[in-house]
Amino acid sequence: MVKRNPRALARDWSATDAAPPWSDMNGRLRLLVEDGEFIPKSAGRHSAVATPRVASVVALAPLVAPRWTDVPAGIRRYGGLMASSAGFNEAFPSRFGEEICRNLHAQFENQNLLQALAFCLQTFHSGSKPEIRFLSLNIERSKYQAKASLYLGDPPAEFAVHFIETEAPSEGIQPEPIVESIRMRGFALTAMADLLADNLRTTRENGPPVDAGEPLPSDETPRAARPSTQTDNPEASAGSIRYQSVAGSGACGDPSGGGHPPPMEPPDDYRPKRYG
Repeated sequence: MVKRNPRALARDWSATDAAPPWSDMNGRLRLLVEDGEFIPKSAGRHSAVATPRVASVVALAPLVAPRWTDVPAGIRRYGGLMASSAGFNEAFPSRFGEEICRNLHAQFENQNLLQALAFCLQTFHSGSKPEIRFLSLNIERSKYQAKASLYLGDPPAEFAVHFIETEAPSEGIQPEPIVESIRMRGFALTAMADLLADNLRTTRENGPPVDAGEPLPSDETPRAARPSTQTDNPEASAGSIRYQSVAGSGACGDPSGGGHPPPMEPPDDYRPKRYG
């Protein structure tokens, strides 16, 4: 059983072709290790096995900033976005049940994006039951107000969580006329979740975690999921998504009451109808 340290996790994620190339990920990881807040500075064969939190940092690294040097600050800002609302369409409770809907809603209460993504990466891998999968992660990169949205489900069933900045924009910062939005498709996040699942298994072989500088054993290949032919965002919605606040206490229940429009648009190829 392969146990990956942070560098090996990022390297093998790139090797699945579901993530940015290693030449880019290696540079981003290096700056995060030098920063020391999110990834331990220890490296080599005996460095610690990557945790769900580390996996969430690695997954966010390509999204938060175009320049490598801005990645640590980007993780602080975008990883710290707080969950503001969550919702689901009519197909979701029909597919997975009301209890799972309520549990998911409660799980994201008062969570930031880094915490929410860490939970999802350790929960929604290819072999998980029920078969809730990543659909997409969207981030609005803005100096004025950053936002993010995480979509989960099994099309056409969909559950969405939205994240926003809780602090007011800095003095003198004005809204941009054009906001850059970047999206990671679901299969890329599933690939990361599958690699992380190896680290979280209770059974393991003797020996330290695999270091990125060493080749994998000949009978091992990264077990992360490859892109599938199934779209991660269906064109046809099975009912509109209704949203409820997850900024404080609350229950998921019937989605028809207390909903409000999401703070940012869902993916371009799947825009459910809005209410109100």
